[in-house]
Amino acid sequence: MLTWIDEKGDTHVELRPADVPAEGRAMVRAMLSDRTEGTRDVFYVADLTQKRPDGTYAVRTMPRREWESLLEKRRAEHVAKTAPPPAAAPGPGGSAGG
Repeated sequence: MLTWIDEKGDTHVELRPADVPAEGRAMVRAMLSDRTEGTRDVFYVADLTQKRPDGTYAVRTMPRREWESLLEKRRAEHVAKTAPPPAAAPGPGGSAGG
């Protein structure tokens, strides 16, 4: 199972590296369905942007909290980009602009 993160901080699951879109290929959580390693406090994260000559990808470990922080950061950035600007404060006369 391969889990990638989009720009909104949402996760998506794919079964094959080729199915992970370009936007999510640099950091993909990899899990083997028949193993518990990489599913608790430490995750396996692959870089699918650089395939090795033998067809494999570089994989590193990442603390669960770091992965979750990345999700939170992307979500916050997305909300900040899409939130409407704050309304103008009313002027001294009680109405905006006046």
